[in-house]
Amino acid sequence: MVRYADLAFYMTEYGGNIIPNEEFQRVITRASTYIKAITFSKVDENNIPEEVKAAACAVAEVIYKAERSTEGEKIGKLSVFYVTEQADGQIKEKVLRKKQYAAAYLYLATTGLLYRGCL
Repeated sequence: MVRYADLAFYMTEYGGNIIPNEEFQRVITRASTYIKAITFSKVDENNIPEEVKAAACAVAEVIYKAERSTEGEKIGKLSVFYVTEQADGQIKEKVLRKKQYAAAYLYLATTGLLYRGCL
């Protein structure tokens, strides 16, 4: 499995600071798998464009934030859970997919990688 971005790109080029170093490999792997699916494997894995790297980082942050929102956080004797952005009747996976696509679309819209038709 090719990861479309590495920690150095995430921290320096993308300017990311949300995903901890020890979680980055796992989350970027999931994000890269998602990018590969929505681009129909059209990314040249030997020459990954900057837009794809940035899209993978953006999606990774969405995934990481979603994972954190379902976990509780201990503050002293209290457990804190965060409210999710879920509308009535929507399942959280569908909301996550929409957020992932929106994050990726920002970077991939002008690349042609999201085009589903014939070339």
